Amino acid sequence: MTSVHFFMQGKGGVGKSVCCSQFSQFLRDNGNDLICYDCDPVNHTLNQYQDLTVTPLDLFYNDSDTFDPRKFDEIIYVLEDIANKENAQKEENPDDFAGNAHVVIDTGASAFIPLLDYMNSGAIDAIKECGHNIYIHNIIAGGDNLDDCVLGLDSLINKTSDAAKIIVWKNYYFGDVATETNLDVYIANHKRLDPKSPTYKEFEDFNVYKENKSRYFGLITMKKFHSRIEYSVKEMLKFRLTFRTILTDKDCPYKFNILERHNIKIARDAIYNQLDQYNFDE
Repeated sequence: MTSVHFFMQGKGGVGKSVCCSQFSQFLRDNGNDLICYDCDPVNHTLNQYQDLTVTPLDLFYNDSDTFDPRKFDEIIYVLEDIANKENAQKEENPDDFAGNAHVVIDTGASAFIPLLDYMNSGAIDAIKECGHNIYIHNIIAGGDNLDDCVLGLDSLINKTSDAAKIIVWKNYYFGDVATETNLDVYIANHKRLDPKSPTYKEFEDFNVYKENKSRYFGLITMKKFHSRIEYSVKEMLKFRLTFRTILTDKDCPYKFNILERHNIKIARDAIYNQLDQYNFDE
């Protein structure tokens, strides 16, 4: 059946929409039927990618910061309609039924808590009842963002049912997704993390991971590249271009030279090769 992907994080500016756009590209480039929603009330970043077909959806009452659950109901109705059509197709042509459609939903940081409450009130169970797979993608950014991101992930785990599988994107752009548990060691190293320290802990050593392993479906690493690759990726993100547009579209409005295209291919493969390890139709 259809797989539904929520990209959620209560901490803003940690790369959520970047991860969402690259995941959407991966699904599309692998031949999956794809429906995308941009529910970020502030930036609508995903909707700015012209190479992706995205429906913007404002989850708040007009001119206010109050969450309107009836607006998210629209997505639930779409998911129910998809389920009905899939069931009809399955009954008519069971041997030809593929069932590999994906719905990707990018949400804003300001909607994190009210959307969690909405999902906890029965939305996840309703989606599951339709027969769909449910994935929640959460971004954990390193550096100064780490503590807030981990708190957001902990809230997500506590407020969602086991029916939702969790995928964590570890974003190293802002720093290591790790911590030094010994303050003296941290100070002695001039407030820099040392992976060789016996008290150095990576995400997989955090309690939020170790105590909830059964909830996790996958871990994706967003590595920090060499500066020349980072520059090419920044240019791609600045103009809201997709990997496909840069690498295959001769009419791309922004010209990337052969080295820049090579850099973009490296960045694409670093993500796609990891995503290839998972079956998102489970």
